[in-house]
Amino acid sequence: MATFVCSLEDKPLGKKGYLLHAACSGPHIAVAGTSPNIAVHNVETQQRLVLKGHEADVVGLSFDPASPAHLWSASRDGTVKCWDIAEKTCVRTVTVPDDSTPSSFALSSDGACFAVGCELNHMRDAPVYIFAGGLQGPDSPLVSLKNCHSDDVVYIAASDATAQSGSGEALHRFATASTDGLCNVIDADACLEYAQRRGDGVQGGALEKGEQDQADGDFDDASVIVVTINADHSVKRTGFFGPAQEYVYCITHDETLSFWRVPDRKASDMDIDDQDENNSDDDDDNDLVFQLDEPRAILVAAGLPTDYLIDCFYDAASGRLFLASGSDDGHVHISHIGQGQLVPLCALPHVHKDRVRSFKWMPEAGGALATTGEDATMCIFTS
Repeated sequence: MATFVCSLEDKPLGKKGYLLHAACSGPHIAVAGTSPNIAVHNVETQQRLVLKGHEADVVGLSFDPASPAHLWSASRDGTVKCWDIAEKTCVRTVTVPDDSTPSSFALSSDGACFAVGCELNHMRDAPVYIFAGGLQGPDSPLVSLKNCHSDDVVYIAASDATAQSGSGEALHRFATASTDGLCNVIDADACLEYAQRRGDGVQGGALEKGEQDQADGDFDDASVIVVTINADHSVKRTGFFGPAQEYVYCITHDETLSFWRVPDRKASDMDIDDQDENNSDDDDDNDLVFQLDEPRAILVAAGLPTDYLIDCFYDAASGRLFLASGSDDGHVHISHIGQGQLVPLCALPHVHKDRVRSFKWMPEAGGALATTGEDATMCIFTS
């Protein structure tokens, strides 16, 4: 296995710090973390570009699938920026409303919209905002969800919009992970439809009386939430998997791992009883597929030193789900997740010297793996 290693301890990010986020598109890898600056690497030419414009730490990165030369970033400075890496300039800036501090970010898999999750604010809200993507989208959010979480939203994952539901429709969804122990699956299509009827987007039907009341006042979060998952512990990672993206995994800060089935209907197609049931705070495990309470113990028993779980990744070609786990001294292991079991597969070359904080699988690059960590190092592993 070949390895490309790049250390960013002092430059270009301006100071030694953790690398927490990575985004990949073709030969380009963008990384950021405890710095306002973003480093973009071309792994073919070994050239490096530094993007400067944020005034606080970056909390999320994503290349735009609809325009691969565009890179999106969200920062604790309250802004989301779109960068043209070819021109080395910022081409769009969106300010998150209500003086909220972003703590997570995700762009839909087709670039149509993006979600920004925020820290708990002075109003005791941890809002999630859904914005239209592209360069010409409105600067105000399509929808502001202010009651879906009661603590920091630390991670957001986007579903694969090319995957079709059982009804044959493509579903645009975001899964939000919070330290309140909840994971909400948000119907981004319903958010867009609502904004269109309200008059923020392209043509759409008129708002119903109840919807107009929401437009004039507080938005009803439940109208666009497909399901609320109670993981019982602070959630640090979540994501979609399955042929129709019909499952969600949750990794908690206590290093438990659970897998859930989510409805394949749009929120707009669900009646009130459906929404009340799916968004209930009751501890209903009907949609829990299975849970691993001690995955670290399983891996340690198999001879793999494991201190924490990094993330999961789904291979659509084989229909298999994998787990990346790590040790405090930088070891990274890959395991296959089966029904109710965890099967260790391999260890990556030991390159990192500290905890690995992000893990990206790149099927479009021949299955290469990219990691970043607390040692201010980015690694790319190729077969």
